[in-house]
Amino acid sequence: MELKGKFRVIAKKKTSAVFFKELRVGDEFELSYSLNGGCTSAPWIQIIQNGQVVHGNNADQLSKNLDKFELKQIDEKAQKLKEYEYIIHSIANIDTIFYSPDGEDREFDDKEALKEIEKLVKPDWDEYCKKNRKGSPIDD
Repeated sequence: MELKGKFRVIAKKKTSAVFFKELRVGDEFELSYSLNGGCTSAPWIQIIQNGQVVHGNNADQLSKNLDKFELKQIDEKAQKLKEYEYIIHSIANIDTIFYSPDGEDREFDDKEALKEIEKLVKPDWDEYCKKNRKGSPIDD
């Protein structure tokens, strides 16, 4: 079992600590601590950036290093939920466009309807996929 958190740098003070000295405002990183096994020394917390373990600190070192920063914890699930809601909202609005876009009855044939759906939804969906598929290209 792992305890994890993802953070974004909001503000930074000068530091010479390994890894932390290279961080810039806006950078993101994760902290991870494994609960598996016993503890024969100080707990070791991994620092992960771009999916790779880049450094580690014990709890005392990490606390001192993080004092040099203002961080915001990123709630990825809430962020993804907002993205899904936006895409679903776009899809839900399609019926308004097809059946009564301006109060007038209007019909679209299947091809026109699919073009409208693609025009409304595809850009947001592609952007969502790019952010969430690591290394997987999106067909244009």
